Amino acid sequence: MLESQEKKVFDRLKDLDQDFTSWELRGQDVVDYLAPSRADIISRRQPGASKTEKIFDTTPTDALNKCAAGFMGYHTSQAAPWFGLATLNRDLMDFPDVKFYLQEVVRTMQLVFHQANLYTQLHEFYIDLAGFCTANMFVGADLINFLFFKTCPYGQYRIAENYKGLVDVVYRAYPETARNLETEFKGESLPDDVKKALADDRYEE
Repeated sequence: MLESQEKKVFDRLKDLDQDFTSWELRGQDVVDYLAPSRADIISRRQPGASKTEKIFDTTPTDALNKCAAGFMGYHTSQAAPWFGLATLNRDLMDFPDVKFYLQEVVRTMQLVFHQANLYTQLHEFYIDLAGFCTANMFVGADLINFLFFKTCPYGQYRIAENYKGLVDVVYRAYPETARNLETEFKGESLPDDVKKALADDRYEE
């Protein structure tokens, strides 16, 4: 039964990979000519290699960065409150204790966002949103800052929508070192090749 479920998962991913092939070249063009700071999709460059050799006019890149900065400044400014909380039952908002509680929750959320890396990741998120018209952010638990955020590079994930046009399927495949896998999934089962790399002190593989 478990093997059947796993096969279904991987078969669905295979189908989504096939669908994504028509978008790979377009996505790589965005990286090459518009957003060189984002991860390659088809090309694979050595770490530290130049990624701007195809850019002969920086106007689009400058416009993209200004667009991302505009989103940050007008929608999710680090310097000013940009969200609030309310109950579904609007009548409850007339009670002072309810309003006070929600205000305290908002303040706590703002504190967590400031302590975590949300705002650095939001800029990359907006770069992807404006450049690729698709963006994906992972939110995970953190023992020190409660939360951590990671904008997943375009091309690392696959999505599918339901009949309402809402994303209800997300797959993500990405490279990770043995050391980071051990740190993230400590105490959990790791693949044999990862265990062997750790045993041989090949932490960066």
